Amino acid sequence: MYTTTQVVDATPIHGMCGVLGVVAPACFATPKMYAQTYGVSSSRADRCAGIFYGGSGESLAASLVFLAALVAWVALLVSAVF
Repeated sequence: MYTTTQVVDATPIHGMCGVLGVVAPACFATPKMYAQTYGVSSSRADRCAGIFYGGSGESLAASLVFLAALVAWVALLVSAVF
């Protein structure tokens, strides 16, 4: 049954999939793929790899800070529009 508030369900599709796309690399990136993608040294890749592959959690912390800033930015713009 469709409601008038969310006909296309944009929040679950774009919002939650976007959150997953930001957080998943911080959890599942291997040191080898991180070094290959960003062209960094192996010591930095070991530190910044995903938390499930021995990373220190710096990538996850950066991802969460980015998401908080993004939510604040969107909330500010949406409140200005409405």
